[in-house]
Amino acid sequence: MEHNESACTIIETKEAKYQRVYKELQTALEENGGDSASEQVKQKTLCQVVSTNFKDFNFVGFYDLKEEDNEKLYIGEFVSELVFPCGEIKMGKGQCGQCASEMRVMIAKNVKELDNYIACDDDTQSEIVLPCFVGSEQNRKLRTVLDIDSPNLGTFDEEDQQGLNQLISLIYP
Repeated sequence: MEHNESACTIIETKEAKYQRVYKELQTALEENGGDSASEQVKQKTLCQVVSTNFKDFNFVGFYDLKEEDNEKLYIGEFVSELVFPCGEIKMGKGQCGQCASEMRVMIAKNVKELDNYIACDDDTQSEIVLPCFVGSEQNRKLRTVLDIDSPNLGTFDEEDQQGLNQLISLIYP
């Protein structure tokens, strides 16, 4: 008797994927020193976990604001095999600089349609940039932005924004 099994593919929803990645990031952060780990270690851990779990992201990195220079963002920790990031970005310039100056999330479904886009890579088609804050709700200050690029059009939406904000909250509560 011949037995023929049909292949069964389980498709993970975006929300479920972010929940799984949240737990994975929590564990990885604990393994890397927990609350006592440096900000750089926490950033690098987030970049590694996100880039490992989202194969359609070709760049995951932070652009940090330095206290002595609030006119520019400087590249922090990042993971990318193909994209060589800008070393610094002026406030208000590109999606990262605009996110920082306006302190709001920027989602670009097609970066080629933006007048204010800084191209670090010709293959990037879409991008999301999220501000990361430190301090209390009444006294919060911008610390860095999380920049994620994809070689596909329309990769990012509000579901990504929510999921990524949850991940960010593990580093910047």
